[in-house]
Amino acid sequence: MFLFSQWLSDCAFTVYRVILALYTTAYTVVGVIKRQKTNGVKWLLYLTYWSYTFVNLHFIVSAVIVTYYYFSNRRSIETSEEEEEEEEEEEEDEEEDNVRVMITSRPPLACKASWVIYDIAANIAFPVTVMYWTEVHVPGHPYDSVTFNAHALNSVVIVLDTMISCIRVKLLHIIYPIIFMCIYLIFTLIYWACGGTDSQNRPYIYSVLDYSDHPIRAAVIIILFVCVGNVVSQLILFGLYQLRLWLKQTCRCTRFATI
Repeated sequence: MFLFSQWLSDCAFTVYRVILALYTTAYTVVGVIKRQKTNGVKWLLYLTYWSYTFVNLHFIVSAVIVTYYYFSNRRSIETSEEEEEEEEEEEEDEEEDNVRVMITSRPPLACKASWVIYDIAANIAFPVTVMYWTEVHVPGHPYDSVTFNAHALNSVVIVLDTMISCIRVKLLHIIYPIIFMCIYLIFTLIYWACGGTDSQNRPYIYSVLDYSDHPIRAAVIIILFVCVGNVVSQLILFGLYQLRLWLKQTCRCTRFATI
């Protein structure tokens, strides 16, 4: 469920997870350094960086979990081979199947935590991408690779991971990104009430969340983001999940039909 891929071998999937963890971590570090120079500590105010932190955290945690279970499984197989060499192939298959069944039926606590992190990272990524390119970005204004990565490739890697991994998507798990968004919105309200400003000393973090001059517009944006954006995002993820299952079933039926 969490530790394997429908398309890649366990070894290839482990390498894939590690590469994405290194990639997102590298861009997180570069982004922090660059934004620290231009915005100071106020880069912490923006939803983009809250969201990408969860994307990065998702790939780090999943890479650690997958790597741990991959090498643990290899060690158990090697031990079994040494004890009974004559039943090598049969015991390998049985060992791997047992591990997969155990993890699928009763995922460990670390996998459950990784699942929640994925739910938040994946759901928030799409609204962040849409909101940035429709409300924040000025057409014709240049942008760097850090901005493009955080506001466009963030959704790309989520789609890629959803289609490659075996992680499940449940509609009811929308509660986790909603809680996350409520926490962020409460933070923006408290920050505004305390007289906080953005990196250009304007009395808001985002112009669409201008609680002073446009409170009604800000309220509408909040409702749209939580009640529409999060819901649509979760439906997209669920659709990708169902598409992945359908593709796998189709490929399996096609393979059996050719045998």
